[in-house]
Amino acid sequence: MKLEYKIKSTKYRTVKEVLKCHFHISDRLLLKLKREQKIFLNKKNAFLHTEVQHNDTVYVDISFKEKSQNIVPIPMNLEIVFEDETMLIINKPANIPVHPSMAHFTDSLSNGVQNYFEQNHIFTKIRPVNRLDKNTTRNCYFC
Repeated sequence: MKLEYKIKSTKYRTVKEVLKCHFHISDRLLLKLKREQKIFLNKKNAFLHTEVQHNDTVYVDISFKEKSQNIVPIPMNLEIVFEDETMLIINKPANIPVHPSMAHFTDSLSNGVQNYFEQNHIFTKIRPVNRLDKNTTRNCYFC
């Protein structure tokens, strides 16, 4: 997946600010993108602290294969509300945690998502966007 942002104001000063504030990229993913040389400014590899100017284009390529190694895939009925190449939205039932833990190593929503990804040959890490309590029922976003 490729993300692109054209600078139209003075809201952001550096490439890193665009990636963190506009795209909400985590520090961990930012380090991986930097190591894989997947960050670009005006179609050229860019450093995170490079200053951006009006009409510059920041581009990041996050389409590399990865997997959530520590999440056991478990078949689960998932109520998928929306899905595209960037996001999977699932209606989270009550009494199921989003993240695996010592007490819920194989019965979290992430276990079901891992199984869904494997069955559909989706090679991406599970990244829950929102954190919901176990007893909460609501849409849960995965990127």
